Amino acid sequence: MANKSIDCAYSVRGLGPAIFFVHGIGARKTTWN
Repeated sequence: MANKSIDCAYSVRGLGPAIFFVHGIGARKTTWN
């Protein structure tokens, strides 16, 4: 199995540890706003 890269959009906001949210296919990052 070959390694494949993915695109990842992110925003830097606030303070504290990083949180990585994963949404379903067809959703947008604005779902978490």
